Amino acid sequence: MSDRLQHLVKSALSHTKVNYQFLLQDYGRELTLAPLRTERILAMFLDRCEAAIHPDRAVVFLGNPALNTYSVSQQIGQPLPPDSHLQFAADDELPRRLAAIRTGYSDKTEALHISLDSGSSPLDGFSADESSRLAVLDTELFVPLHGTEQLIGWIALGSRQSGESYRQKDMAFLTTLANQTAIALENAQLLEATERRALQLTSLNQVSRSINQTLDLDKVLQLIMEKSLELLDAEAGSVLLTDEDDKYLTFEVVLGPVGNQLRGARQAIGSGIVGTVAHERKPLIVNEAQTDPRWDISFDRTTEFVTRNLICVPMISHDRLIGVIEVLNKRVPARFSEEDTELLSSFAAQAAIAIENARLFTMTDQALAERVQQLHTMQVIDQQLNATLDFTRVLDLTLQHAMDALGADTGVVGILDKEENGLHLAAQQGAPTDYDRYRDEWWPTERGVIGQVARTGQPIIINAGPAAPDFDPINPQARSQITVPIHYQDKVQAVVSLESARPEAFNQSDLEFITRLADHAAIAIENARLYEQAQAANQAKTEFMSVASHELKIPMTSIKGYAKLLTLGAAGELNERQRDFLEIISSNVDRMDRLVADLLDVSRIEAGRLRLEMGRVDVQKAIETVVQAVKTQIEAKELTLQLDLPPGLPPAWGDQDRLVQIVTNLVSNAYKYTPNGGKITITVTDGQAGSQSRDFLTISIRDTGVGISPEDQQKLFTKFFRADDPHVRDVPGTGLGLSITKSLV
Repeated sequence: MSDRLQHLVKSALSHTKVNYQFLLQDYGRELTLAPLRTERILAMFLDRCEAAIHPDRAVVFLGNPALNTYSVSQQIGQPLPPDSHLQFAADDELPRRLAAIRTGYSDKTEALHISLDSGSSPLDGFSADESSRLAVLDTELFVPLHGTEQLIGWIALGSRQSGESYRQKDMAFLTTLANQTAIALENAQLLEATERRALQLTSLNQVSRSINQTLDLDKVLQLIMEKSLELLDAEAGSVLLTDEDDKYLTFEVVLGPVGNQLRGARQAIGSGIVGTVAHERKPLIVNEAQTDPRWDISFDRTTEFVTRNLICVPMISHDRLIGVIEVLNKRVPARFSEEDTELLSSFAAQAAIAIENARLFTMTDQALAERVQQLHTMQVIDQQLNATLDFTRVLDLTLQHAMDALGADTGVVGILDKEENGLHLAAQQGAPTDYDRYRDEWWPTERGVIGQVARTGQPIIINAGPAAPDFDPINPQARSQITVPIHYQDKVQAVVSLESARPEAFNQSDLEFITRLADHAAIAIENARLYEQAQAANQAKTEFMSVASHELKIPMTSIKGYAKLLTLGAAGELNERQRDFLEIISSNVDRMDRLVADLLDVSRIEAGRLRLEMGRVDVQKAIETVVQAVKTQIEAKELTLQLDLPPGLPPAWGDQDRLVQIVTNLVSNAYKYTPNGGKITITVTDGQAGSQSRDFLTISIRDTGVGISPEDQQKLFTKFFRADDPHVRDVPGTGLGLSITKSLV
């Protein structure tokens, strides 16, 4: 148990007969100080259970939705046997009973008691296998962690070390603690999932760019396989391509321990796992390959490579099967998930286009000379589309390239609403001004060729002008129109429509080019849309932080003011205990005030609203201000503070207040993490070591503190980051100081 928690427990026991309320309030405050990670939340949860209940063992189980299982996440007390590997399926009796318990804040609290006194026979309602797992776990009380929609997990508690039975108020405390923890865990898991998804999208964008930077077929195939393994963190894999008759798949690229032995081998379409994927054109996950009857074990026997699990996705372009990507043996976690399927499918769509482009480019037929030029153009378009995540810019680029290639007079890109209520004509060129309203208003899906393509997902060419049915052009002078859907994951995402005043302006070759351009634009549009949503969410978060910080300042000022009045005796004489309480209130309000100030700075920095008041800065005076501000804390820890300032320092150009803030943050870090009796040195030099320039001053702070590991140094200036070192965790802090300092510098 941490020193701080021990202090809280002692304070709770000494100040009130009911110590649980105090512990719960402090726990709630800790959970809201900063975004926390799952492991940290569980450690705090177990700390509180140990402090209040004193069980001989406490084990937290968390669910894995991808595997539909619950397994041990953290534990304290008597360790479980090292080879126990306890795990429960979601449909086991224990999770089902816990899911049926609805916890709340009423006096009556439910938990699950399981008596293990029945010896080796199965427990009532439990299978023999599950009873044996519970016997190994050797705990008697189970408190569920209920999420918004399902059971997140539970904590299993052994007997109390005192030998006492669990009382009703113990149960109420555990239930409330579990409810607080469940909310924090859901928030942490949501944050972690968002960050993971953002990282995946960034990786996918980078990978797509890599394979589109070459038109050499061999290099494209090699890159596809390398990047597939990189995206999914797997051991081995293959790229298989269809033959001309669409009857066989051939291993073109094989990466892994036995790649040379498999390259060139063939698999009939419709046979085996990869053949099934090619035939059905649907992704497939097999997490128990050796027991799947479709798995051809002769491959493993031939190569002496053991396939544990695999994922296969088809590569399809223009409704034609190009081949299959097969990835084997996921490293961490040890099973493939639906999230892996979605990621690899998105990549496979781009890979299919890259393969088709490379194949077309390598053809030597004279009839394809014009196509080669188109492919060069497409490569330039790809590079431009993948170079930006600005949604409007991506749409404008797509429309501009389409119009340039086909010589169109007028063009629009309509984005289809997810509910398919209509389209927003988000990008327009050459359109009459009164069509601007359709950037915000709906263009009905029942109107004209644009609406028909959005509904059916089929391209349309009209060269007959007004005589054609559904001809409703943007430009009244138009006589020809070509309209193509932009598909993403088999759904219409948008529509590109081009018009020309010339009759018979568009042909089949134009349709093929625009269709290919639409395929290339689809992923760029989706990435830009997701990035725009992420930016909007980030902006909302920044605005929320700003508003919340401002709103918190008002009650904090009142709390601090009234606490001061009480301390001065405005409401009568105070006894010693009352003064102690007021001192705690003032101290915590000061701490919260610093946090609010940091949050305000972060929101201003992220919003680009932080301004510096530049002017002449007296560096020596700034450092003296810092020293005076931290004097009490330094003396309390008996630290030595040495100032190494040359005489006659010249003035510098900067922001005096922000310079004080920067140096205060650095010195604050120094005294927080330097043990008693240590030393802090503030040095100012004219110029920089090894440099002849004397146009600036260098301020450095050195301490004899606990140090920072090389791994943690890489994350040092990340918002809310705090090292896992116990010496760091024992010191209160938000992890914002150095991030703000770096931004200011």
